[in-house]
Amino acid sequence: AGDTPLRSALATAAVHGSLTPPTDRAVASTFRRIKSPSGYHYHQLYQTACERDASRATLATELGLPESTIQSWERGSKPYVTNSVLRATERGWLTPSPDSETALSLTALLTWLLVRGSLRETYYPVFGVNTSAQQERFESIAKTLHLEYNTVRPDEPSWPTELRPATDGTVLGRLLYSLGAPRRTEAQETALIPPYVRHDRAHAKQFADICCLHHSTGENPLTISIPPRLGTQFPTALATLFSEQLLWDVTLHTDRELIITSSPDQEPV
Repeated sequence: AGDTPLRSALATAAVHGSLTPPTDRAVASTFRRIKSPSGYHYHQLYQTACERDASRATLATELGLPESTIQSWERGSKPYVTNSVLRATERGWLTPSPDSETALSLTALLTWLLVRGSLRETYYPVFGVNTSAQQERFESIAKTLHLEYNTVRPDEPSWPTELRPATDGTVLGRLLYSLGAPRRTEAQETALIPPYVRHDRAHAKQFADICCLHHSTGENPLTISIPPRLGTQFPTALATLFSEQLLWDVTLHTDRELIITSSPDQEPV
């Protein structure tokens, strides 16, 4: 996760079980609890119980679950983990094609949480904005993902404006967490640039654009100031992404300030 990434595609496959995250396993793993079974295993047990033609007592014994749990499932109840996986699947958020607008939009929201947002302990995401350009960009991303959201405190200069999902917020948050966004109670510096962004140029460009959208001066040469909360490694990792993956001419001016003098692509937002 530092400034010298090695075999990032392999790292992505190891973390997610796929080169096209997020997967159902990654999202289900956010439901891990001390009590066992939980997470993806519990989701698998539910699927097995639904597929098997056996008595309640037999299923309970074979799956190691109380008969009351099997009975509840037979009556139509589902585990919370299964409900979240199904909602993410219905929305097309799981294992999208890597070059699809959906996949790129998820990377944009992941980056947004890292540079100007937060993920509550409940996995509910909150996205900060302070310019009309950021508002317009978020609206475009939300349209791609069919995401409804509310704008909180848009006319109060003394308070930051926030964009909050109106539906399936925690489902989206669990998905972004599985991609690499930390929750608010976790150290923000533990969340650096995810491995899958390292080996996919389109996602690297999306990551870079959102960083520029929030923390660049908009002048030439472009200067990007990294917030202290992202830790000491993030600026170096971002500079490496710019120079090695995107081939931008970038200089780490200070510990938290990057200067971009040119890029072969279109100018960043």
